[in-house]
Amino acid sequence: MKNWHFLYQKLILPDMVDEKMAELLPKLLRSYKLVVEDSEIEKLILSHPALKGEEVYSLKEGEAYIPMPYKDMILLFQDGMGNRYTEGEIIERPKSLKEKN
Repeated sequence: MKNWHFLYQKLILPDMVDEKMAELLPKLLRSYKLVVEDSEIEKLILSHPALKGEEVYSLKEGEAYIPMPYKDMILLFQDGMGNRYTEGEIIERPKSLKEKN
């Protein structure tokens, strides 16, 4: 997971921030690039009590850029069958379940 905060900190100056930008900045500043090596995983699911429901992000070639505005967000990985996993469950799945036949 890569945090792009350092880049935005250098590129966005205080006098550039208007009302619309102030709305978008929290998502930008807490956005991450996630790379998923398990080819069966198709979506990332984010959840937090402060959110209304879940946020779903599709992976494109195993990558997604997602905003994670809260430190304690729950991140789940979803395969094509709708099964959901935590990060540890993906790493620990037997190889035969990870590879498509």
